Amino acid sequence: MHQHDKLINLAAKKILAPSGMFRRGALWAIWGRASENGGGKIIKTAPDELKEKYRRVFELVKS
Repeated sequence: MHQHDKLINLAAKKILAPSGMFRRGALWAIWGRASENGGGKIIKTAPDELKEKYRRVFELVKS
């Protein structure tokens, strides 16, 4: 497992709400205004190896 995977998994465990959804406030704390509107700006500018992981994080918020 890559270091980025470990960090994302750890972050997911720490900021998951009891309902199983990521708290939008936590994403705001990490990425600020760029986390609005599904994190499109973050995903677009992310390194290729992180785009899919970030996409998954923001999909959890939508569900």
